[in-house]
Amino acid sequence: SISSYILSRDIDTANEYLGRFARLMRTILNLAAKPRILIADEIELMELYIKTEAMRFEQKFGYNITVEDDINSEEVLVPTMILQPFVENAIWHGLSSRQGLGMVRIGFEKSGDTLICSVEDNGKGRDAAAKGKEAGHESKALKITERRLQLLSEEKGKPASFEILDLKDEAGTPTGTRVVIRIPFMEE
Repeated sequence: SISSYILSRDIDTANEYLGRFARLMRTILNLAAKPRILIADEIELMELYIKTEAMRFEQKFGYNITVEDDINSEEVLVPTMILQPFVENAIWHGLSSRQGLGMVRIGFEKSGDTLICSVEDNGKGRDAAAKGKEAGHESKALKITERRLQLLSEEKGKPASFEILDLKDEAGTPTGTRVVIRIPFMEE
């Protein structure tokens, strides 16, 4: 992306993209050493990531992040970068070739002693996204996330998991994908 901006002599956009990318990398490096971070930090990281990708895809999608009122994002913890692989999949596989404006929605809600994090897109759905992929492709990021949640579950003695839901309209036409991540509610 940066190269294409430079080659088209759009130096201002190339500088903006490079600055945003550098800030994203610094933030990732600062947070990567921590096993858990505040929801507020995860949101900041996801906003940096989404805005960087939005530049790459020429603003073909928007985003919305919501935190329910009973959650203090400055006190509640989540595993570091737990949402990133799902947001990346939403953008790259669900929205990148979508006609019209795409949308990524990220949400945080509490249910008893469980924090529910969700990532939803209005993309083409997993079946359409899978076409063109090599047969038997297995996502390393999803396997790593599954293992991280298994370790968290063992540590806390409470379930931690994720599920991927295919969204469809009344006619059965794919309308996107929703990932629901359930982790023990943890406060700083």
